[in-house]
Amino acid sequence: MKTRINVALLLRVADQIMKTPEQFNMRDWDCGTTACIAGWASRLGGGKTYMPLNAKFHPARDLLGLDILQNAELFSEENWPDKFIPVKGDAPAQRASKAVRRIHAFLDDYAPGWRYAKEFAK
Repeated sequence: MKTRINVALLLRVADQIMKTPEQFNMRDWDCGTTACIAGWASRLGGGKTYMPLNAKFHPARDLLGLDILQNAELFSEENWPDKFIPVKGDAPAQRASKAVRRIHAFLDDYAPGWRYAKEFAK
């Protein structure tokens, strides 16, 4: 499958989020104890574990091969479709599940065929 997006890394992020939902937080990209999608991509992809103050984009953008629009669509909850946005009272596992479903929907849009590619089969 040919795509610019680092599908393998994004799927590792999804797996990590489901394994440790209490360590997933879209409000904090990486404080050392919790991380958002971008924070997990940085940790798992060997990128910077901090975001320079003058950075226009999260360092994980390059690790994942995202363009500007994709960066906003994936890393900003307010840009997610409503069905994926956590609501007050969601437990960590519910928030994690919604995030993983968002990652999968994002891949459906930008890396069509990822679900059927042999390299990503479980």
